[in-house]
Amino acid sequence: MKICYVVPAIVNKAPILVALQLCEQMLRRGHDVTVLYFDERVDIGFLEGVRFERVSFYKKFDFSGYDIVHSHLLRADAFVFKNKSLFSSVRYVSTLHNYVEKELYFHYNKFVSVVFSFVWNVCWTRHDRLVVLSDHSMQYYSRFSYNKKLSRVYNGRDIVVNYELIEDWCAAEINKLKNKVDFLLGTYCVLTATKGVDQLVRLLALNTRLGLVVIGDGPEKNILQDLSVSLGVDSRCVFISSIPYAHQCNVFFDIFAMPSRSEGFGLALIEAALHSKKIVCSDIPIFRELFDEGAVSFFELDDIIGLNAAVVQSLAEESKGSVVLSVACEKYSSFTMASNYLEVYEELMRG
Repeated sequence: MKICYVVPAIVNKAPILVALQLCEQMLRRGHDVTVLYFDERVDIGFLEGVRFERVSFYKKFDFSGYDIVHSHLLRADAFVFKNKSLFSSVRYVSTLHNYVEKELYFHYNKFVSVVFSFVWNVCWTRHDRLVVLSDHSMQYYSRFSYNKKLSRVYNGRDIVVNYELIEDWCAAEINKLKNKVDFLLGTYCVLTATKGVDQLVRLLALNTRLGLVVIGDGPEKNILQDLSVSLGVDSRCVFISSIPYAHQCNVFFDIFAMPSRSEGFGLALIEAALHSKKIVCSDIPIFRELFDEGAVSFFELDDIIGLNAAVVQSLAEESKGSVVLSVACEKYSSFTMASNYLEVYEELMRG
């Protein structure tokens, strides 16, 4: 098959990483793979054997040379919407990486959420299949989406463990804090209200044995830093700007924490699992679907006492790191993800 993936940019964000892992797997299986992207900024090296082409969002594009066109995120979905030919054998797929209304509300505001949820929904009406990331999101989109042609495919992630990629300044900053505390929590993400990192900062005020490393940038970063100062825990907090090797920093953490208020999938959770980390995460449907209590420790959102109990429990249970690794390797590899997407592609090609 000739497969075209459309993404807004080649940057180090979960939806793009998923798309690139798909490219790699499809290439290994003998398919012809092209990636279209819009933005000049490129944070990730191009994959050998995959054709990358920067295109203008505003110019017309002819997709007729492909069998499958697979878009990711709003601009890519809109690009497909305005360029899809009504008289073509090309099949169009989009992966829905989040819960659109919640994501836009937490990242922007209610007005943006209402307007752009509608716009995005309209864009999906010209796709032949929408792929969601969980059974829970399948239920959500079966109600929310105008387009009811839905399939579920779990994300997959493979990593190369190479701690030498961690730059000296970064290791020094984290180790300086690690040497001051009994246990170190870590998280990395785009810092928005959706990610719930404020709960980890508040936890430090309750448990003085803990330190926290937060890797990432975003609109909440200054708010979180100010919160750490107001709570008097800034000496046990390290904020590090976004780095391409963030998942390698799991080597420093006693626990990886993912306190999200909403999440489409949670690729960082899988990365932490592949590092055999003990994991504490919020008790939201997607995380419950991915892992059970034998693999991770859960806490109720905004229950800081409960969060502390989950951390203490996780620290005491030595087996969880190996259990979560086993689950991630079995269920959430890029090979498994690509196999499931191939089933979707082949079904569409059969008509």
